Amino acid sequence: MGEGGNNLVRTMQRIISDAHNFAGKQSLALDQVMKGASKEEFAQAVDVVEGKAQTNNAKVNAIAAELRRQFQEVGPTIYKNLKVKNPVTDRLEPFQPREGYFPHQYEERILCQ
Repeated sequence: MGEGGNNLVRTMQRIISDAHNFAGKQSLALDQVMKGASKEEFAQAVDVVEGKAQTNNAKVNAIAAELRRQFQEVGPTIYKNLKVKNPVTDRLEPFQPREGYFPHQYEERILCQ
């Protein structure tokens, strides 16, 4: 492999390593606020993030704050090139999250233990 190929391999290894480090930091931060949380508290935190509920529960508010922080940090990168199919026009259009949007792609059994 030539110099260009070696540079490409090093760049790809660095990107993968950086992604793992970033994911680990996000996971650790969420693990810390989720410690001891019930499924109900997590569901309530999602409702708070979506603007459907308010609470005085400090645990729920801490979870909601961490979810918002992560979403604000990661969201713009994720959605930069994401396209969704418009059901009316049948065309792909840039994704634009709604206010109070929260992606429901998670496994509660993993988060709430």
